[in-house]
Amino acid sequence: MAASEHDPEHGPGPAPWRPAPAGWRLAARAVDVAGAVWLTAFVVVELGQRLLGGDPLGRRAARLAVDDLRSAVLVIVAVVLYEVVPVHLTGATLGKALVGLRVVDAGADPGTPARGDRRAWPDPVAAALRALVLYGPPVVLGDAGLLVVAAWGVSVLVTTSGRGLHDRIAGTRVVQVTGSPDPGGRRFSG
Repeated sequence: MAASEHDPEHGPGPAPWRPAPAGWRLAARAVDVAGAVWLTAFVVVELGQRLLGGDPLGRRAARLAVDDLRSAVLVIVAVVLYEVVPVHLTGATLGKALVGLRVVDAGADPGTPARGDRRAWPDPVAAALRALVLYGPPVVLGDAGLLVVAAWGVSVLVTTSGRGLHDRIAGTRVVQVTGSPDPGGRRFSG
């Protein structure tokens, strides 16, 4: 019997996944951006500069191309540690976990619990693609990249499924898990 079917002996199966409310997604993304920026700054300054012999205070005017490449690699490492690894291993980043959201594979069975069942979580390639689409434009395009990311944020609001362009590209969706706060913030459901 599929996990989403009703089993009289064990009670009803899990309810189909509810799309994550836009407000919760925005709150989660705000926490995630702050966390990713902090981790990136920590990794670049502490590892890239102090431990690997760079100049954390910028006292040397000339920077070698190797230093720039090292910083770029460390930024990628920080994003992978903050976004890709947790989404693949737990289905959530810190921000999503705090507000009760999970990233799931768009093709996963809605009867599979989004919390605690790795079959629903994105594979590493989908998690990496999702992070690339979210964090890549600002890194590559600078301020113009922030406009691209803002457009993707708007795409979450204008679709009936609540899937942003980054979700559709990566083959994922963000859902609210049982026991997470309701959108009105008055009580806990499930």
